[in-house]
Amino acid sequence: MLFDFSTYINYMKYFKNNVILAVSAFALIVASSVQAASPNPATGTFSVQITLESSCTVAAGPDINLGSQFQGAVDALGSSAFTVTCTKSTPYTIGMEPSNGDTAGAGVLIGTTSAVGVSYTLYQSNQTSVWGNVVGSNTVGGTGTGAPDNHTVYAKVMATEYTNEPDTYTDMVTISVGY
Repeated sequence: MLFDFSTYINYMKYFKNNVILAVSAFALIVASSVQAASPNPATGTFSVQITLESSCTVAAGPDINLGSQFQGAVDALGSSAFTVTCTKSTPYTIGMEPSNGDTAGAGVLIGTTSAVGVSYTLYQSNQTSVWGNVVGSNTVGGTGTGAPDNHTVYAKVMATEYTNEPDTYTDMVTISVGY
């Protein structure tokens, strides 16, 4: 038998094409299995954190104006509403302290020209309990809701104080919120 060189060439081309096809298929299988083994895209995680501290704010209301009084008149009583806003579940106490530093809620109104002051007392919303600044004794307590809590303070001047000389008398009261 004679060796047919053209058949050999065709056989080699066929073999070469099949080998290229087999190698390509193998490479495709390997590449797809590598992709399946590792996630695409790669991922990572991080956390977000915040620490909320207890806090309170006070929004003082209008000044208490007891009007013009004269000897023989009745006691003067006035009020002012204010709000306390504390973070949720934060217990708080509200104290009132006149400028003379009295922790029992007894203040002195000072005149613009008079040397003698006019005494007054601060009261809680029931108008009989003195509102001072001694925790557990004469303060008002509450628990924060995250929303404004309404409160009212009353100031009372007894009619017996109307014997002082005519003048305009004022004082400054500090609202203190402990939490």
